[in-house]
Amino acid sequence: MKTYWKYYFILALIMLVCLAFSNQFTTPIYLEVPKNWPKPHYDFSKNPLTEEGFQLGRNLFYDPIISRDNTISCASCHLQQTGFTHVDHDLSHGIEGRIGTRNSLALVNLAWSKDFMWDGGVNNL
Repeated sequence: MKTYWKYYFILALIMLVCLAFSNQFTTPIYLEVPKNWPKPHYDFSKNPLTEEGFQLGRNLFYDPIISRDNTISCASCHLQQTGFTHVDHDLSHGIEGRIGTRNSLALVNLAWSKDFMWDGGVNNL
């Protein structure tokens, strides 16, 4: 089994640099919840919304550099025009044209989700 530690290390390094500078770049964004909607489940106090964080996330989402072979980004499967999911395939396609074991989840209204991923293994960002 191949290990991808260097890719995880690079991603962790990017995140640490962002965290180190996050206090210097804080233009807050406020989530406007429509009337009669429930309160979001996501705890924004642990990861406040900022313009800079939003732009960083957007850039990483569309950048293929965090894939193992630098060929696909998150947006390759989470297609914006289809509610940030992959509707024309039963299973998402990965690097080297490999077919995954599941399709990408839709990335909409995630503030109201209690956990993330198919198995619920992630509960915060």
